[in-house]
Amino acid sequence: MGRLGRQGAEPRGGALGTYRHPAARHLRHSSADSRIRAVGERIAQEMRALEYDEVRFDTMGNILGRIGHGPRVLLYDSHIDTVGVGDPEAWAWDPYRGKVEEGVLYARGACDEKGSTPGMVHGLALARDLGLLAGYTAWYFGNMEEWCDGIAPNALVEHEGIRPHFVVVGEPTDMGIYCGHKGRVELEVCAKGRSIHAASNQLGDNAIYRMLPVIAGVRDLNDRLPTDDFLGQGRITVTQISCRTPSINAVPDECTLIIDRRLTWGETEPGAKSEVEALIPPDSRSQVRVRTLFNDVPSYTGFVFPVTKYFPAWKLPENHPLVVAGAEAGRALWGAPPRIGKWDFSTNGTYWMGKAGIPCIGFAPGNEIHATARWSRCGSRMWCERPSGTPCFRQCSPMCRMRREARPYGVRRLASARRRRGRRTAEASLRTPHEGASVASSDRSFMTSCRRSCTFFCQGGNDANTPSRSRHHQRPGPVQGRDRDRSRCRI
Repeated sequence: MGRLGRQGAEPRGGALGTYRHPAARHLRHSSADSRIRAVGERIAQEMRALEYDEVRFDTMGNILGRIGHGPRVLLYDSHIDTVGVGDPEAWAWDPYRGKVEEGVLYARGACDEKGSTPGMVHGLALARDLGLLAGYTAWYFGNMEEWCDGIAPNALVEHEGIRPHFVVVGEPTDMGIYCGHKGRVELEVCAKGRSIHAASNQLGDNAIYRMLPVIAGVRDLNDRLPTDDFLGQGRITVTQISCRTPSINAVPDECTLIIDRRLTWGETEPGAKSEVEALIPPDSRSQVRVRTLFNDVPSYTGFVFPVTKYFPAWKLPENHPLVVAGAEAGRALWGAPPRIGKWDFSTNGTYWMGKAGIPCIGFAPGNEIHATARWSRCGSRMWCERPSGTPCFRQCSPMCRMRREARPYGVRRLASARRRRGRRTAEASLRTPHEGASVASSDRSFMTSCRRSCTFFCQGGNDANTPSRSRHHQRPGPVQGRDRDRSRCRI
């Protein structure tokens, strides 16, 4: 990650950013329900300060930033929407202001997934300054994903006409390289019955009772699903049940199930649908139907991009050039190759590689287990602390290390202002108070800059994300939320 920018800041390496307290700005704007305009504007401001060649919103309302115009196209994908907070009174602290305990910042979306945005935005600018993007077009893509996996990149390719050659997805990987995950399909099962007064229920046909064999079948099917050595076993779960009845003293005439079906390698939407249809008793098949759900919900701009809610599984082999490149970058930064793994949940990779065949990997701060927990944080190898609680300049984020290690070799592509201020900012990092201090921008340490830029971005859309040590929080709050059509916390 890099230094925090501001409007009117010195371009490409000057004194960037002079906000008084990152926890006091842009905290009233939620990016739940995929309403990402406010945080998108904040990211756009940062990219303009870093002199991106192009900064704009697309038709759907996602934020785009471009550096370069070479023939090879790279894209860095970070979804900047979140699920909601449920009942705000159930939180022990304001989830949109967050709180810091022993160097860890907790808030809505701290891990999933705004923590990747500052590193992407500043990292691309740094790569440009170091001359690493010659011959490339590099995009930052801050998008909405919680309400429908892959819909934003799908629209970017098919509607906006931007098709990258390679993609890095910013879902949490704990700084490992992830190269696959299961797919999924959302199924609806609807049973029809005949309503009658409950006092004469023998004359009716209870739709809920017709659904009971299906529910039991789904439960028993789960452990019989196929397994892949890398992605693991497929899963099937009833996630919602509802009924329609004239009153609470009448027999329901309709019952509806929503099924979340996780697809391992080799499984498809038609196969998953057929498995559920086979669970319907023969005498009920004329009254129970199964269908794949469809999304045609408008984005906050009013743009509609209709898609079937089928999201294929995908994986890349460890010897794929993109996976190898990611591992080599990790080795260069940390002296050892990063862990190669996979996500347990679904990401935009389901479109990039699953549907479009565009190679992608995951690389970002945060542990994915916190994306599904009752609280959110960003806990990865991004910064460290001395026993006294002051940030340590010598062990810091990859982007800071790149800045620091570039200086001894006199890299001329870095702005002269950065080089002149190198020793002074290093010293400042050791005397910067651990939390909440007011630091002059001319003396702001690289570590404080990284930590605050992450906080500022996430709180700008009100999801505070501070890079931190990995440790457990003592007073968690809930992660309850609703996407546009179904209840869930993490897809």
